[in-house]
Amino acid sequence: MNIPLVLVALFLIAHGLIHVYFVTPAPPPGPVKWPFQLDHSRLLAALGLDRFARPIGIGLLILTVGGFATTALGLLGVPLFHEWWEILALASAAVSFLMLVLFWNLMLVFGIVIDAVIVVAVLWNPSPLQTWGLAVTR
Repeated sequence: MNIPLVLVALFLIAHGLIHVYFVTPAPPPGPVKWPFQLDHSRLLAALGLDRFARPIGIGLLILTVGGFATTALGLLGVPLFHEWWEILALASAAVSFLMLVLFWNLMLVFGIVIDAVIVVAVLWNPSPLQTWGLAVTR
């Protein structure tokens, strides 16, 4: 068993699951505002879509959690997902990024950094991505 690979897979699952905080009750008010809010999106409000903020957020949440879970399974060699884990990782990071931007709070910047690191890591180590012409050449 490749322990570093298992740790990366667990990290991907954890990153996906942290998005579940968007649908959990906020803790009692404290010195810092709870950053995980689906009730309002300034970007969606600017587009006149604020009334759809929660359903859009829940849809993005489901895609993010499911995407990172299947990415981890693929990374661990589970058939069906193994051949697609790079694409799943890129798509999951993009959906996570979109969710974090739509429901922006400065405390979510770390999640955006994680998404960027995932994209760079996948594009920097391109196996099947080269076959599809999607890899960054060095």
